Amino acid sequence: MKSGCGATVKITTSWLNFPDCLRLALPALAAYELANLLWQRQKRGEINKRQALGIMSDFERLPLKLVPGDVPGLAALQIARSTGCTADDGAFLALARGLDVPLVTADKRLVRLTAGSRLASHVVWLGDWR
Repeated sequence: MKSGCGATVKITTSWLNFPDCLRLALPALAAYELANLLWQRQKRGEINKRQALGIMSDFERLPLKLVPGDVPGLAALQIARSTGCTADDGAFLALARGLDVPLVTADKRLVRLTAGSRLASHVVWLGDWR
């Protein structure tokens, strides 16, 4: 749960309700990553077409700022090389660093890879997010 701007963020499996004061930014590639994940899960029979489309539709209604092209590939590659994370994760980290905001993640591996690095201050484990 997130508080700190006068409201509580309630996270459910089907919808996210954010207070008006909370602003979220993602590299535009996040939409494609989610679409690919949903497609892969659908191909494996883990979810059906209706579920995949519903999740994608919910995502597109979230109050997110998708940042196109503001994350240079070079920065993503440099971060990936220095931490051992994927270039996709490097893009998320580069955006967080550029905006001087934390990257809130449920990816324990990413938290581990950045611990002790100059990027550690930009990575926050979802369970610790306050």
